[in-house]
Amino acid sequence: MARRLVWLTALLVLAVLTSTSHGQRPTQPASPPLPNPQLPPADDSTESKSPRSATAFVMDVSGSMNDKWSGGRKIDSAKDALRVVTRLIRHDVTTLNVPHLYAIVTFTTDADVPLSLTGAFDETDAVIDAMAPQETTNIGAGLQHGLEEVHKEQNIPERLLVLLSDGMTNEGLKEDEVLTGPVAEARVENIPVYVCGYGDPTDTSSMNAKFLKQIASETGGSYYHASSGAELEDIYICIRHESLGDILADLVGTIAQDETKQESPLQVAANTDELHVTLNWPGSWLDLKLRDPMGREVGDGYPGVSIFTDAKPVYIIIKDPKPGAWEIGIYGRDVPYGQTQYRLLASARKRPVPTGGGAPIVLPAEQVLRPSPSGLMWPAIIVWVLCVLVGAATIIILLRGIGGVSGPPTFLIVTTQAGEQMLPIKKNTIHLGRSPECDVVISDPAVSGIHATLARTPEGFLLTDQGSVNGTILNDQRLTVPTPIASDDVIRLGNTELRFLSQQ
Repeated sequence: MARRLVWLTALLVLAVLTSTSHGQRPTQPASPPLPNPQLPPADDSTESKSPRSATAFVMDVSGSMNDKWSGGRKIDSAKDALRVVTRLIRHDVTTLNVPHLYAIVTFTTDADVPLSLTGAFDETDAVIDAMAPQETTNIGAGLQHGLEEVHKEQNIPERLLVLLSDGMTNEGLKEDEVLTGPVAEARVENIPVYVCGYGDPTDTSSMNAKFLKQIASETGGSYYHASSGAELEDIYICIRHESLGDILADLVGTIAQDETKQESPLQVAANTDELHVTLNWPGSWLDLKLRDPMGREVGDGYPGVSIFTDAKPVYIIIKDPKPGAWEIGIYGRDVPYGQTQYRLLASARKRPVPTGGGAPIVLPAEQVLRPSPSGLMWPAIIVWVLCVLVGAATIIILLRGIGGVSGPPTFLIVTTQAGEQMLPIKKNTIHLGRSPECDVVISDPAVSGIHATLARTPEGFLLTDQGSVNGTILNDQRLTVPTPIASDDVIRLGNTELRFLSQQ
C-alpha cells in the first residue's frame, strides 16, 4: 500500500510540475540580458594585453655632454645608464608577459625622436650607440617631444618622462615658458617627470639645479643628482622602481671578497602582485640571495620567480610573493680590488586597475524568470495535501531524485563600480573566464579565456586553475592544485576579486 502511495505521489507531483512549467506567467517582462562587453582576443599573448607603462627617456645630447665627469665622458655614462634601465624593462616584459612601452627622445638645439614609443625593443641598442653630443640645450623641446610620445597611449596606468640634463636651457623656450608650457601640461595630465641632473650642482653657470628640481616637483616626479656614472645607473634603476611600485628597501653598502652581508628583511604586504629586487654595483661580481617568510631560498624552480644574472644588475621578479618578512643576503663572489660598493632596491607592485572601461564587468550566464505567485497557488495546495498524506520526508526524497535540490544556496559576490553583484551558482561545475562560453564571463584583460573552474563535490566546493597566464589566487595564495574553498574565501582572477558565499 505504501509503495503504491509513493508512486501515486510521484505521478501527481510530476503532473503538478509539468502544469506549472507550462502555465506560469512572470509578474513582469523578463529583464533583458546584460550587454556583452567587447572582450579582448581569447589568446593570452603579450600582444593581446594592455600596456602597463609608457616611459619617454628624454636625453640631453648637447655639446657639454662630451665633457669628462667623474672618470668618464658624460655621454658614455648616460648611454650606459639607459642600457641598464631598458634591459630591466625588457626583462619585465619577458617575465610577466605584460607590455611596457618606452621611447627615446634626444635634445640639443632642437629635439629628435630616434626611437618612437614601442614595445618591440630590437632597435634600442643601436639607437643608444648612435647618441652623440652636438650643440646647445633645448630642454623645452625635449619635454614637448616626450609628452607627444606618451600621448600616443591614453589608457595606460603609468605614463612618465625621465629627463637627463647636465646644464641649463639656452635654446628655445625660456625657463618660465618651460614651466608654463610642457611642465604645466604634464601636471594637468598627471604625467610625472623624473629629473636627473648630471654635473657639478655648485657650478650655477653650467647647471641650474633649482630649475630642474622645479620641473620634477611641479609634475609629481622626483629630482636626483648623480655625481658619477655608477650613481647615474643606480638613479635610473631607482626611478623604475619608484614610478611603478612602492619602495620597500633602498640599501647602500660595501662588501669584500667572500663576504656575506645580511640586510634588514623586506616586509611584503598581502596584496602585493609582484616583488622586484635589483642589486647593482660598479665592478666585480656579487650574488643576491632571498629567503621567503617560510625560510625557503629563492632559486630556479621557486614558484613565480624569474632571475636575471646575465649582466648587472642582478634582477629578481617574484609573482604573487608570500606576505611577510623576506631575508636578504649579499655575497661578494668576485671582488678583486678590496671592496666594492653596492645598492639594493626592492619594490612592490600592486595589481593594476583596468583603464578605459572602468571596473571589470562580471556577467552571469543566464537571467532567471520568477514565476507568478498566483500561478502556483493551486499546485501548492495539492502538494500540501500530498505532504499530509504521505509525509514530508517522502516528498523530499522524490524531489532529490528528480534533481530539484542540488545543494545549499551558493553565490559569488563581485564588487564593481555599480556596487556589489551577487551571482547564484546554479550548476555543479561552473567555468570562469574571459571567453563568452564561460558560465561567469569576466571582461578583464588580465583574465584568461577559461581561467578557472568551481566544482561542487560531496565534501564541498573545489577551485581549480585551468592553466591561466596570471594564475588563480585564493586568499592571497596562488593555486597549483585543485583546492577546497570555504564561505567568505576571496578569489582573485586577474584584476577581479570575487567572494565565495555558501551555506554548505
